[in-house]
Amino acid sequence: MEGGIRNLELIRKRRSRLAARRRRETLRKVGRENGRSVRRKVVELQKLVPGGEELRPHQLLARTANYIFQLKVQVRLLRALSKLYMI
Repeated sequence: MEGGIRNLELIRKRRSRLAARRRRETLRKVGRENGRSVRRKVVELQKLVPGGEELRPHQLLARTANYIFQLKVQVRLLRALSKLYMI
């Protein structure tokens, strides 16, 4: 009987290790896919932001924030001008 219990314990350990290995492999795969996705998005953002193609990702994010701020200011200015001239 004791041998049967040991066999069950070994089987459970193997299954546990196999499950852990599968989880690690899945996480690696997801990580690679996420990394590719992020790189694609950075490249797309570099195309949208003026001068962004020469910047590193951390510089690009700072430039993007500044660019968004400038665009918001332009929109406010154009709205004010359109109200002033009733366009």
